[in-house]
Amino acid sequence: MTSFTRISLCAAAAVGALMLGSAAVQAAPTITVSTPQGIGAASAAETAFLGGLSSHTTVSFETSEGFAAAKSYSPSVATAVGTFSSVAGTDNSGACAPNCNAGLALLSAGTSPFVGRFATNGTQWLDDNDSTNFGWTAAGSVDSIGFYITDVNDQGGNLEIKTTTGTSTFDLTNLLSSQSSGTVYYITISDASGLLGFNILANAPHDGFGIDNFSAGTAAVPEPATVALLGSALVGFGFIRRRR
Repeated sequence: MTSFTRISLCAAAAVGALMLGSAAVQAAPTITVSTPQGIGAASAAETAFLGGLSSHTTVSFETSEGFAAAKSYSPSVATAVGTFSSVAGTDNSGACAPNCNAGLALLSAGTSPFVGRFATNGTQWLDDNDSTNFGWTAAGSVDSIGFYITDVNDQGGNLEIKTTTGTSTFDLTNLLSSQSSGTVYYITISDASGLLGFNILANAPHDGFGIDNFSAGTAAVPEPATVALLGSALVGFGFIRRRR
């Protein structure tokens, strides 16, 4: 009985701290990056991420999903998880790599002009084609996204995340521990208020990457039994205060 009372006190105190924190400080989106870099860690991170969602949709940019065959280009690509877009000439120098004016590209190993970018599922991926502003806009109400990113070697570029409460900016150099050619990571972004989209802004005309297995969904909510236990903890805390 004594140990249960201590657990109840801790649970109640933790809930109170969370409530105070959410009221006083607007939390930024949560970002996770698989580590170490490599397909093994990335695959494990994807499995863990999808296991924590109550529902999700994943696109792999394959022809079997209705996407065009590589090699095709477009300023924007509409998908079940949202719209991906490219804006040329928006880096710090106003320059653009030779191909990025063609828009985003659906590529495969046999059609890619880039070294180090590859499909993590199937044979095709979505390539930013060295665009200096790569964007994603959500198709519906989601609070969590996850995706593979290959060959990202942008030193000093920014990731801008748009939520229902504002925009947060992160330095890619600080997010990714290794940015050499051929790297692969699985990145997740979540925000309880809801995700509206993001932009990856390059700071040099030849920075680029590939995106694959992009998932968007909603984080799982606590089971009813967990909610009931939390309620019992709060009731127990009130009972102890009355006895004192």
